[in-house]
Amino acid sequence: MDIDIDSLQVAMKPKRLINPQFHNGRGGAAIAVHIKVNAAQDGILRISREGKVYIQLAAKNKSEIDANLVAFVAAFFSVKTHQVELLGNPASNERLVTITGLTTEDLQRKITAAAD
Repeated sequence: MDIDIDSLQVAMKPKRLINPQFHNGRGGAAIAVHIKVNAAQDGILRISREGKVYIQLAAKNKSEIDANLVAFVAAFFSVKTHQVELLGNPASNERLVTITGLTTEDLQRKITAAAD
């Protein structure tokens, strides 16, 4: 039985989508944060003009930072810890925090109230 290699390669190419649309199944909001560690207590320090939230954490070492950040964000926004997801390099002080089940309006309102 002879197999035509050229036909096989054409058949294996994925179909090109004309108008791809991607959807995230979870609704929520996200904030860019800068983390300062070794603080006396957890809290929001300030919000930059660009919208980055500067957060201080009482974490003393790198292994505590993620857990402390998730716990602080969950408590601050009154959500469960499983609704908080950290994106970015764990070794970096710059992170993106997503919170599912929270609208951008609620996030904005709570952050703005804390900044006042």
